[in-house]
Amino acid sequence: MKLTVTAIAVTMCVTLVGSAVSARGAAPEAWVAYPDNDRILVRSFSAGSLSEPSVIAAGAAASFAPALTLGPRDVPSVAWLNNEGDILFSGSYGSRWSAPEVVAPSAGRHRGLPALAVGDSAVVAWAESERGSFEDIFYSVKASGRWCPPIRAHEENRVPDILPSVVAGAHGAFSIRWKSFDGLNYIERYAGAPISPPERGELPQGLLEKLLEAKLPIETSLAWRGADGFPRSVYLKQLLDEQERIAAGEDRAQTLDEPTPTPTAAETSTPLGTQTEIPVAPTFTPTETPVENTATPVGRRIDIIAFGDSITYGRGSSSNGPRTGYPAFLQAILNYNYAPNTFHLINEGVGGEETWMGLGRINSVLDSYHADGILIMEGTNDMFFQVSFATVQENLKQMALRARRRGVLPVLATLIPTVPSLRPVQYQETRSFYAGGYVQALSRSYGIPYADQWNAFCSIPYFAEVLMDWATGNHPNDNGYRYVMAPEWYETIAPYLGLPFTPVSPKIGLAESVQSVTRGAVEDFSYTLVPSNDMVRNAVDCYVALAWPDGSLFFFNSGWQLTKQTTPVSRNLLLTALPRSGALLELPIAQSDPLGVYSLYLVTVRSLRDPWVTGNWTGFASASFEVR
Repeated sequence: MKLTVTAIAVTMCVTLVGSAVSARGAAPEAWVAYPDNDRILVRSFSAGSLSEPSVIAAGAAASFAPALTLGPRDVPSVAWLNNEGDILFSGSYGSRWSAPEVVAPSAGRHRGLPALAVGDSAVVAWAESERGSFEDIFYSVKASGRWCPPIRAHEENRVPDILPSVVAGAHGAFSIRWKSFDGLNYIERYAGAPISPPERGELPQGLLEKLLEAKLPIETSLAWRGADGFPRSVYLKQLLDEQERIAAGEDRAQTLDEPTPTPTAAETSTPLGTQTEIPVAPTFTPTETPVENTATPVGRRIDIIAFGDSITYGRGSSSNGPRTGYPAFLQAILNYNYAPNTFHLINEGVGGEETWMGLGRINSVLDSYHADGILIMEGTNDMFFQVSFATVQENLKQMALRARRRGVLPVLATLIPTVPSLRPVQYQETRSFYAGGYVQALSRSYGIPYADQWNAFCSIPYFAEVLMDWATGNHPNDNGYRYVMAPEWYETIAPYLGLPFTPVSPKIGLAESVQSVTRGAVEDFSYTLVPSNDMVRNAVDCYVALAWPDGSLFFFNSGWQLTKQTTPVSRNLLLTALPRSGALLELPIAQSDPLGVYSLYLVTVRSLRDPWVTGNWTGFASASFEVR
């Protein structure tokens, strides 16, 4: 079917009063639009500079990432989705913007981000679904000064139809293209004129650098006209994801050229304040249900694929890649705990990947390795594009079942939160996905284990400040990858390994020099230590507290000064790096200190966990003395 606006007597959506110009009077080379709480802001780019922002929409409903395009004579137009489900539009009248027009009012349905094209008319397309069902593609055209009621672009098919794009042609013709699941993979379908979208081409010189310098959000949409005369549009997020994939390709090439031995326990033991960069080998036969520890052959090799997006790859960490991503730290935990067995983690994280892309990639990855298990964590990028939860769940299910059919144990994961203040819309979407129990339901229905990464992150006090990379807002930092994500994966897969292992908590002892002391003297304390056979329990925050005779409790801070604040003397400490015994503290007794019995407590708490939750403790010791 050829969709044309002339067939339904569509008039132009925007009055074009000359070419759009910037505040400086020069024709802009590009335009950018981005959300700012309840506003949509637009800026032009010309001669290497961005104009001051123009507010084209402000209201009570927060707005998602807008779609931006250029129409005839390079006049910009914007369409966007707000969190009430309305799709809105505004076009430029030269020096001003039209008041927001409602393209499709909310109908209580889930909608994805809209796509927009303006030729002889304006066309907006979007994916829409009832809650809990798959999307269909709808569009609307402005006719006789009004937006026509939403029109379905295809017959009902009860499969996911997602991520539409629109291309405008001559004489009111246009084409809508989208991804549709055919039962095996996602294929491209289209309705309307057979107009192919142009290649992206080159960005205007200096535009990307200026956007990064201005610290515009990744939801920013860019629009410019290519050398061939066709308009181009892209999200800043997509450009950055593209850069990540290129960089990842270079990193993988280097990894293949350089041997990357599995680290030993000694190599993974570091004192407080340092980070171990654990190499990743360039590459469990686990059971389908947890088993009791049984005898197993010595020296078994177990390969596990880590499959996902840039979070799996390791973005946001100190190396910004696999050397400090969760697969590297997980590999170290497994090799320490289960020696002499050898675990190899294969990092197959691809920046910017959405679940539909992962579904198209997973077969080739499974066929490339004779792996025993695969850890699947995807969906963060789907939350950005507002893909329906049902579609994300279906894609994850398909990936997991394809692995299982090949004899590879699949393990899923809930998504980690984004930084709420930096990515509020994506944070709320991800929280709703978790609260809806979509991954959890797959686990119940199909017996697929899952790592509850959302809960693991959110259970850490001040998780955003402690665990997240603030440069991106959706990736962990080293703390997040090493002390939370990797241990959560480990604790999920350990019951399925079928390997004998009985974790033992570290043993710590505390002794005072004398049991009775006078004012003005010094009480010495020493410690003894036997680390755990479990690396997870060896990564700790160390708290030392002193209880006074009246029952008041004081903590020693990192400078060994007493404070009422609950603070550790050491954070992210690896017990395997410490001497097995030694002096701990010289405590001077002041002349003014009260007489009575004092108690000193030494507590090791799993790194970054709440010390007031005793379930987070891995070791405890105490010693008492009396001041006479």
